[in-house]
Amino acid sequence: MSIIETINTKNPFFGRNVVFTGELSSLGRKEAMQQVVNLGGFIKSGVSSKSNHLVVGIQDKVLVAKKD
Repeated sequence: MSIIETINTKNPFFGRNVVFTGELSSLGRKEAMQQVVNLGGFIKSGVSSKSNHLVVGIQDKVLVAKKD
């Protein structure tokens, strides 16, 4: 991936907090996260009241399944 020298401040991700969850099907999570950063966004580790975007991938049912 190339180095970004200028960031488009009109981009929808500029200055926004983004959280990723699940496995992405079209590209790796690190690549997707880097693209958000290249667009001026911030990656967060969990959802909070400050989250602006939640990117939901394929969930591992073993990790998120309801336990009785």
